[in-house]
Amino acid sequence: DRFLSLKEPRTCAPDVNGDGLLDVFDVLAFLALIDASSPDADWTGDGVIDIFDLIAFLEAFDLGC
Repeated sequence: DRFLSLKEPRTCAPDVNGDGLLDVFDVLAFLALIDASSPDADWTGDGVIDIFDLIAFLEAFDLGC
């Protein structure tokens, strides 16, 4: 079956939970990605999930959207 998704792509990367807000729930969602070793937690793009990914996320979060 073919279908067309009308969902807009996320334009604010730190909005991890996709609710349109930057808040503690995005931080918790990102920490859950790290805990699950999800490739989505690799914010530095080096193939390793580590403290540097958390720092990169928090910097982007601080800058906002």
